[in-house]
Amino acid sequence: MGLHTCDSRSKASAIAAEFPEYQFETGFSEDDLLYDPKRRESDEERNQRLRSLLSDIFANDENVFISLTAHSGAITSVLEVVGHRKFPLQTGAVIPIVVRAERTQSLSAPKSEPDS
Repeated sequence: MGLHTCDSRSKASAIAAEFPEYQFETGFSEDDLLYDPKRRESDEERNQRLRSLLSDIFANDENVFISLTAHSGAITSVLEVVGHRKFPLQTGAVIPIVVRAERTQSLSAPKSEPDS
């Protein structure tokens, strides 16, 4: 999330019109409430956001396998929060990783075993 207009998502109604099969989670706002044209998200804020995403997935998604597609900043944060080694990505690059999560008492930080 940052300073450029490309960092702001489309209105929910525009997304729904273009992709009617998509299901929005409860509370999905019409406007992008996270976009601020005057402020760029720090690396640690991005790490926390991706850590929360993974915790939500591990707590609520019953699928055995899922696939995430993201930009290099989000990928860098996912690698960091699962304890993977640093892996710089150039524009358009991909990195496949497998994360095995185990349920524990606390879901604040997912336990993982990344494959390199």
